[in-house]
Amino acid sequence: LKSVLPVFVGQDARDLEKLLWDVYRHDSNYKMQGIALWVGVAAVEMALLDLLDRAAERPVAEFFGGAKKR
Repeated sequence: LKSVLPVFVGQDARDLEKLLWDVYRHDSNYKMQGIALWVGVAAVEMALLDLLDRAAERPVAEFFGGAKKR
């Protein structure tokens, strides 16, 4: 997270695609392989989704087309 988080702090979470590109290029992160980089990115993405669903006062599932009932 130390190599990923600085890119996201103070940025607009709705511009996630640009932020993902920026995190890949930030501080030579492109040299990191697999889990070393992308687990941190996944953690930040999950936190951003949580923030967005709280701001919208809707469940995260609605961002992806709604929950399926079994």
